Amino acid sequence: MLARPKYGIGTWRKELEYREAMQIGRIAAVKALKTFDPTRGAKLGTYAFDVIAGDISSEIGRRRRAK
Repeated sequence: MLARPKYGIGTWRKELEYREAMQIGRIAAVKALKTFDPTRGAKLGTYAFDVIAGDISSEIGRRRRAK
């Protein structure tokens, strides 16, 4: 699921090692659980996916800028 190109993270394998991507995803999942607000009408899975994808994309961008 991490490599869905329509979400802009289709190249994550070129930028991150698998274990790094998994670690970022786990941290983002915890962040999503802490910040989830069910009164806003979104499902937890949908919200968590967006948070995880956003954090992985941010890490890829941060690494590209650091080069």
